Amino acid sequence: MPLKLVMSVHPQGAVDIDARAPAFQIERAPRVHGLTKASGRAEAHVKARIEKNQIDATLSADVRSFALGQVKLAQGHVSGTARGPLGQPDKIAINAKIDGQRLVTQGMSFVGSPRAPPDRWLDPA
Repeated sequence: MPLKLVMSVHPQGAVDIDARAPAFQIERAPRVHGLTKASGRAEAHVKARIEKNQIDATLSADVRSFALGQVKLAQGHVSGTARGPLGQPDKIAINAKIDGQRLVTQGMSFVGSPRAPPDRWLDPA
């Protein structure tokens, strides 16, 4: 998995990080596959600023043909933020949003959206 990393250290001590992982196959990336048995194609972009022992980071990632166990997702997008004290990981506020298409798991296919009535969210796969 190729990774492009740009890091800037400012005179006042702040550090900016911009990391990009262009599209890659999850199961063929040894560093990633060692952490998960997922498969599919992914790409990601992370931007972070570390200043005065605080982190402020954003993540944007896309997957295609994603599979992990019984969960399959044709296409998905994750965006999120992480903000808080570096020395206290339990106090870092993490927010994420996931959008996807054609989620299938345990014999169910999710075809609707939260805007649709709940009785239209699931179809037998």
